[in-house]
Amino acid sequence: MPRTSYNGAERPDGVSAGRTSCYANASPMGDGYAGETLSAADTGTVKTVDITDILLTLWLAGVIACVLWQGIGYYRLIRGLKGTSQPVERADLHTILQEQCADLVIDREIPLRVSSAADCPMLAGFIHPTLYLPDERISRTDAAFIFRHELTHYKHGDLWLKLLLLAARCLHWFNPLVHLIARFAQEDIEAACDDASCSRTRRRVPQSPMARPSCGRLLRSRKRKALVSCFGDDKKTLMRRFEGLFDKSVKNAVSRSL
Repeated sequence: MPRTSYNGAERPDGVSAGRTSCYANASPMGDGYAGETLSAADTGTVKTVDITDILLTLWLAGVIACVLWQGIGYYRLIRGLKGTSQPVERADLHTILQEQCADLVIDREIPLRVSSAADCPMLAGFIHPTLYLPDERISRTDAAFIFRHELTHYKHGDLWLKLLLLAARCLHWFNPLVHLIARFAQEDIEAACDDASCSRTRRRVPQSPMARPSCGRLLRSRKRKALVSCFGDDKKTLMRRFEGLFDKSVKNAVSRSL
């Protein structure tokens, strides 16, 4: 039987074999290339979303950890203060506290208690603020200065300001600059109370040699508290606060002499 041959790769349907082969090969390659491009684009998008989610998760975990750490510490402190506290028995201390409240125009009654959990005189409590003392063995002069200092914190609403600073630190736990600014802000808060308390002492007894030593002696080193106004601070901060008090007193003395 004779074989049928086609001239030059001509097919009966009028399409050349070469063209058919070209089209056949081009279609799979084109689809594969488009698929690879789409897959790469999709992969890039997924990676970007994953990185954002990871960073957001890390930030949120840091915020939660910071809030829990500070919250648990504050809860333990308040529980320890309340659990070991008892009313101050010395009537003269209660009288001094009432005098200081009247002088600062504070109508609210602030309880005065002594607690072994307090390592320094401190004002604690947002809803029901209480003034805690480590013990009752303080002089009347020191008590007046301490009470004035802590009541000035209450008058200025410094506990709420410290809570705001702590919230900023928790939200920006990864930023050391925010922690540094918050530290300086707390030092300014304490320095303002120191100045107000010691200025009043100097006005009442301007010639007394005990006015200045009393202020310096009472600013002793204690552990820093975040959500209470503790009468004390770290050594370097105390030195800056003490130098600030002396600097103001010298300037005031010079201005009066002029």
